[in-house]
Amino acid sequence: MGLPDSGTLTIVSYRLGGQDGVSVEAAKWAWAFRRLGFDVTTVAGGGDADRLVPGLAIDAVVADAATLRSDVADALSVADLVLVENLCSLPLNPLAGEVVAATLRGRPAILRHHDLAWQRPHLAHLGPPPNDPNWRHVCINARSKRELAARRIDADVFYNCFDPDPPLGDRTSGRRLSALVKRSSSSSNRREPSPGRTSLVACVSRLASVPSTGCSDRPRTATTKSWNG
Repeated sequence: MGLPDSGTLTIVSYRLGGQDGVSVEAAKWAWAFRRLGFDVTTVAGGGDADRLVPGLAIDAVVADAATLRSDVADALSVADLVLVENLCSLPLNPLAGEVVAATLRGRPAILRHHDLAWQRPHLAHLGPPPNDPNWRHVCINARSKRELAARRIDADVFYNCFDPDPPLGDRTSGRRLSALVKRSSSSSNRREPSPGRTSLVACVSRLASVPSTGCSDRPRTATTKSWNG
């Protein structure tokens, strides 16, 4: 089974919509998939997502595993493709990872690994992420690719990206805005990707055909049909 080139992509993680690294990078990929024509929905245990499933949170205490399985199955039921952001990589909530993996068996999915268990001393005794013939694995550096390969998991490297040519700022307006934010009792935690990252779209669209690439390549026409090549 190949990866679909259209439809609904659902991103699932422990938490989304915040300022942590996984949330920020997940937002970039959501932007890229939308540019490729996908409808994007989000599911998380906490933070800001289209659907919250509290049992997926890092610190969740789940008394009823059957209910969690049912909730996850329902939340992912509309997805043609699922992007799992670190939830099956770093087992901070082992039951959540097990339930998501079981739900996705036999379905198209991308497992994106930001951290791996053995890269943290207190989790070094744990095994590799789950695997399935219908899944693609993506990691963010060459070290993780080598370590996954040693555990018989083939992964593509996609380095975290940022816009190398952001628009120039306005110092006066920026300082005024900063003062307003400091006086405000609340502010949005959502960080939106810059619309200029066409190279990220190209990277995502070449997921299967160009392994071990970064996002500094000259942008090409975005098409996910190459995923199945």
